[in-house]
Amino acid sequence: MNMYDADTNGAGTAPAFIRLAAAFFALFAGVAAMSSAFAADQGEAAMHTPLTMENLRAFVAASANLQAVAAKHPELEDRISAGVDESFQQSVERFQEPHLKKALADAGLTPVEYATLDYALINAALGMIYKKSSGGELDKVYDRHNVEFLETHKKELEQLKKEYGLQDD
Repeated sequence: MNMYDADTNGAGTAPAFIRLAAAFFALFAGVAAMSSAFAADQGEAAMHTPLTMENLRAFVAASANLQAVAAKHPELEDRISAGVDESFQQSVERFQEPHLKKALADAGLTPVEYATLDYALINAALGMIYKKSSGGELDKVYDRHNVEFLETHKKELEQLKKEYGLQDD
């Protein structure tokens, strides 16, 4: 339990993980459309940021902190969740709100770092779907290292989410 989840008892789902879970179940046709939207701006570079257990732990902690902030400040919930057509800069700007920025900082991340990891995780999750639906091939738009990282560390990611009280719908 962290300082943000006193009101939630760990229940609920972090918005970033809602999108990640949705990505795991996205249809093949949706994969290309979402990737195109992300690649339209500087988020393209963010999608290829190497994932590590260290930055994944920070991302999960930050997601839990954001979830707890949303529980205490429902008016901020829309600032935590994003649409797939949002630019990278818009993602960063959403997290400049003081409560959200503090929640990220308490997990050791800046708004830029959180948005970067969010893009990298979404790209890797979409890459996993693409790879599975294409018989093991991976399109160049997906970061091979990050796809392999998620495939290799899927159980650890699930354990981290449990530790922080995050669950997928």
